[in-house]
Amino acid sequence: MKASDGEHIPWYRIPVLWLGVVVFAALLAGCVVNVVVALQLSDTALAEVAPSARFGFAVDEGSDRGL
Repeated sequence: MKASDGEHIPWYRIPVLWLGVVVFAALLAGCVVNVVVALQLSDTALAEVAPSARFGFAVDEGSDRGL
């Protein structure tokens, strides 16, 4: 990139690139936090909600719908 007087501007002097780096770093940090929090949660709550693991839906195991 060149300044208006023809002088070359180094890449680290362009603010929009730093904004992109900060947004990308925040995205990665959010993903890491999400994974860490998910790993700390227990799966016992599922048994309290649906003890039969069917969630109240009728399941037709002999269905021939090709799914």
